[in-house]
Amino acid sequence: MDLEIAKILVLSTGHVTEKDMSLLTIPKSYPYTKLNTGYGAMVYLPTDMIIPIEQSIDFITDDKAVEHKEKLLAFSKDFRRLLKLAQEQDCQWLHLDRDGELHDELPSHEW
Repeated sequence: MDLEIAKILVLSTGHVTEKDMSLLTIPKSYPYTKLNTGYGAMVYLPTDMIIPIEQSIDFITDDKAVEHKEKLLAFSKDFRRLLKLAQEQDCQWLHLDRDGELHDELPSHEW
């Protein structure tokens, strides 16, 4: 049997801003699949996803990719860095949960 098993990075919602979590509740604010849970959100990371850490998106030429990057730039740099961290760990999902682990090595926010 060939099973597809997804890798998920689970972190505390304390690692993102209140604005980030508010944005995740708005339809189509995040350019890919997202699931709102009662205690946070799960966001999908496609394998070809380009995550802009800095504000510049000049290097992107594909129109759809530009639209996706502009939407991602509405989120905090900390949120985008968490996406990058999940991507570097070969995760397909980032699960932000209020009961998730809060790591001292990552920026945190009180809200």
